[in-house]
Amino acid sequence: MRTYVMLLAATGMRAVEALSTRITDLDLGANHSKLFVRGEYTKTKADRIVFLTQEVIQQLKSWIDYKYRTRKVCHQDKETGKTITEKRTPDKNDKDLIFAVYQSNDRHNPKHLYRDLIRTFTNTLDRSGRGDREEGNERRRQITFHSFRRFVKTTISDLRYADFSEWFIGHWFYILDKKRFREGRDISQS
Repeated sequence: MRTYVMLLAATGMRAVEALSTRITDLDLGANHSKLFVRGEYTKTKADRIVFLTQEVIQQLKSWIDYKYRTRKVCHQDKETGKTITEKRTPDKNDKDLIFAVYQSNDRHNPKHLYRDLIRTFTNTLDRSGRGDREEGNERRRQITFHSFRRFVKTTISDLRYADFSEWFIGHWFYILDKKRFREGRDISQS
């Protein structure tokens, strides 16, 4: 949960965009680190690159090391009924979703992961006393995964970089439309 929330708060990614990240989508180079967001999971259906902070890089590395650590696994032998304990190291596949923690393939869908994480996130908010609901809409919480996206957009915009903030969170079409509008071109023709 910590790694996921840090990624959302640093990049402004949409919730499912972040959950669709595979190991192969990460480029944790020494001079620059970035994440490739696949268009099939974006609202605009366009691929894009997201840049990462040093804190997020360290957290992602820690999470991946933890996820693929050697661990003790207990299971019951079907024939004898005895409990067997053995050490196993999960196989690391470049196509694995970073935030998928289940071994079965049916759980490697970002939308399934979203349902699990939203439940965990709301429980965490409730335990920490931050699970307040919006006034006038008791179904909606004040803090959601989308709150981190708004935080990134507002933080960059408050520094007087409104157009950059739109580009940063993946609203590249907003910048193109604004440019066309300034040039007096009809937006609907594109």
